[in-house]
Amino acid sequence: MLKEICEYKTPCYLVDIGEYKNNINSFIREFNMNWSNNCLCAYSVKTNNSEVLIKEAYSYGVIPEVVSYSEYKMVKDILPNSKIICNGPNKGMMIEKAISAGDIVNIDNIYE
Repeated sequence: MLKEICEYKTPCYLVDIGEYKNNINSFIREFNMNWSNNCLCAYSVKTNNSEVLIKEAYSYGVIPEVVSYSEYKMVKDILPNSKIICNGPNKGMMIEKAISAGDIVNIDNIYE
């Protein structure tokens, strides 16, 4: 399979979904052991907005974390009932929608 991918001659990345799941489980387990099950794990949508990876992480309880309205809308489109963490200095119209939906909003300044 790698040979076929190399024929595209363009940058790409491969994800071993089995290893991805193992990493998520290990990450959550370590935090829970050291923080008495009092932690919330989040997935940075800005870092990688792959729908497959977002859905897979969410299935393990990892909450999508977004920094823009376009990311917020994308996550709500693929995971309509999901809880989302809203972050970043320019939340704009995302704040009202997030609060109405019961999402988590990290407030950065007095104007928000």
